Amino acid sequence: MATKTRRTTTIPMMDDLTRSVGRLRKDVEHTVDRVRREATRYLPEQGRRQLDELVDRVSELRGTVTKTVDNVYADVEERVSDLRGTVEKQVKALRKDTTSVSQKAFTQIEKEARKQIERLLKTFGVLQRSDLDPIKRRISAIERKLDELAKEVQEAA
Repeated sequence: MATKTRRTTTIPMMDDLTRSVGRLRKDVEHTVDRVRREATRYLPEQGRRQLDELVDRVSELRGTVTKTVDNVYADVEERVSDLRGTVEKQVKALRKDTTSVSQKAFTQIEKEARKQIERLLKTFGVLQRSDLDPIKRRISAIERKLDELAKEVQEAA
């Protein structure tokens, strides 16, 4: 009389609810069968027919209840799935924002650290890159002059 379908879900409470409904359905079916058997012993023929009709109606009602429970179950699963998707999108956006903010903060900290180190090196009298740039330009100019002079000497010789 009872068909047992086992569902697994990601919603723990739905599993408990499904098991409870299944147990309740099974208990009702056993009780109806037992009452039917006992009642048919004591009822006249017309009463038996009426009881059979009543049992048939209960069986139909069981089918309706089963469909309703299945529909509610499906609706809950769909809503949980939609909610999970929304939460995942929000978490993804939050991660992206957090990464962006942390990268900006790291860049600012790095710039500030460079400034502090340059000040410290200047205090100790250590040459810095900015101090070496004019010297590099002067050396490059001197190298060009030497190359020009070397060409002039080769042409004169």
